[in-house]
Amino acid sequence: MKKTTVAIVTFFAIAGAGSAMLAAPGQGTARPGEMLPARVWVENRNRNEALPVTIEGLDGDGEELGHVEFAPGRASMSSREQGKLGALAKALEERPALKLEVSGRVDPGMDRDGLKRVALERQLRAERLKRSGKEKQVMGDEKPLNEFNLEPGEYTKLLTAVYRDAKFTRPRNALGMLKDVPVPEMEQLMYANTPVSDDDLRTLADRRAQSVKDWLISAGSVAPERVLMIPPRLDAQDIKDRGRTTRADLSFR
Repeated sequence: MKKTTVAIVTFFAIAGAGSAMLAAPGQGTARPGEMLPARVWVENRNRNEALPVTIEGLDGDGEELGHVEFAPGRASMSSREQGKLGALAKALEERPALKLEVSGRVDPGMDRDGLKRVALERQLRAERLKRSGKEKQVMGDEKPLNEFNLEPGEYTKLLTAVYRDAKFTRPRNALGMLKDVPVPEMEQLMYANTPVSDDDLRTLADRRAQSVKDWLISAGSVAPERVLMIPPRLDAQDIKDRGRTTRADLSFR
C-alpha cells in the first residue's frame, strides 16, 4: 500500500456572486466561478457554498475529505476514515473561525440490503452468545461477523439455529416439518423477511453524522459547538466523486 506523508491541509473554494471574497497569497481576489487553492481568508461569512477539503502529501497526491465513507448498513468508521477526521480536526484547530457541518447520507439501494445483513449478523451474534452461556442483547452494528474467529462450520450452525427460530413462513416437507435448505437459501429467506423502512434509513443517516461528530469531539478534541449536524440526505443523487455513496458529507462554514 502506498503511504503518503501528510504535509499541509489546503482548502478549495469556488467564488460566486454575493458569496465570500476569497484571496490567496500572491493571487489576488477570486473572480466569480474561479477556483483557488489557498490558505483562505474569508472577508464575508454570508455565503452558501461549501468548502471541500483535500490533504496534499509531499509527493503531490491529494485525498478528498469532503465526505467520510461507511460500509452499507453501518455507522462505524474504518481506521482510514478516522484518519481523514484526524486531518480535519487539525484543520479546525488551526482555523478557529471555521465550523464543520456534517450531513449523514444513505443510498437506499445499498443501505437497505446492508441493514438487512447487519440485522442478521446481530441475530447470529446473539445466538453465539447464548451458546457460550453469556445471555445478553447485542445492539448496534459492531464489527462484521466475518471478522470473528469462527470455527469451521460454526456459521452454518448459527444460521440454521436462527433460521429455525424465525417466525416467517419457511419451506416444509409433506409431514409439515421444516426442510433442510442450503445456506444461501436460508440467507435469502432471512433477508426477504427483514423489513427496512424509510425511518430506518433516516436513522442510519443520522447515526453516521453522529458517529463523525462523536469522533471529532472525543478523539479529535474539537469543541462540540464547532461540529454541526444538519439534515440528512436520503438518496445518492448529486454525488460527483467516485467515493462510496454510503457516507456522511462534510463542509466548512
